[in-house]
Amino acid sequence: MRLWLHVLSLELRKIVTYRVDFWFRFVGTLLANVVVAYFLWSAVFARTGATAIRGFTFEALILYYVLAPLAENVARPVDGGAIAEEIYSGGLTKFLVYPASFFRFKYVAHVAGAAMAIVQLAFVLGGYALWHGIPAEVPLTFWTVALGVGFALCAGILNYLIGAAVDQVAFWADRVWSLNVMVMFITRILGGSLLPLAMFPENLQTVVKWTPFPYLIAFPVQAMMGQIRLADLPQAFLVMGLWCGALLLANRALWKAGSLKYTGVGI
Repeated sequence: MRLWLHVLSLELRKIVTYRVDFWFRFVGTLLANVVVAYFLWSAVFARTGATAIRGFTFEALILYYVLAPLAENVARPVDGGAIAEEIYSGGLTKFLVYPASFFRFKYVAHVAGAAMAIVQLAFVLGGYALWHGIPAEVPLTFWTVALGVGFALCAGILNYLIGAAVDQVAFWADRVWSLNVMVMFITRILGGSLLPLAMFPENLQTVVKWTPFPYLIAFPVQAMMGQIRLADLPQAFLVMGLWCGALLLANRALWKAGSLKYTGVGI
């Protein structure tokens, strides 16, 4: 535990080394997401004349798009490709002689990023509540936000296992960048980042709920907004647990086979 706390401290200091770039990149991404959603949905509501669409008022939708990238940052704080880069560069060699697990080391970096993302979430959500206020129809409280953050941290384990499995394809392929981009887009579409899952057709929603993607973004956001029912929890934990188990076995198999092909030469 002492070793992992030391690694966590180092990773946190690495993240905040370039503070201005760190916050500008975060704020730029958030503003782009919210501004596009604002003009898109204002046009939709103006065109239809509706006061609510699939249970979302305009104000609730904007809050959703504020929370979505924040929850995604908690669940996926580190960009894909970190493990693949160690394989390509030969950096994996040093981890093979360390008295610690390579995957645990990388997961600590993931946790450090999640910790900073939680700080960002608190900062942005607090500022939004003071500046604009929380819509009356959204039962958002401190406890719902804490529940959503807890779900996002659980989703982070699932997200890490997905990323690790994709990255280990680097043992056989020259580049896995395109695979990471593909997984990122699938996650954002089926995870509810680009469009709330409530906007999907009912049949598609039923199918998507058995994939890991809704629990990476949409489920934590809905929990923060107080939209999760107790009846939804058993299926959520069952699906997440099954996918985590399957991905854990897949990662072990990939590591066992891939490490036999690893040369440590680098590029």
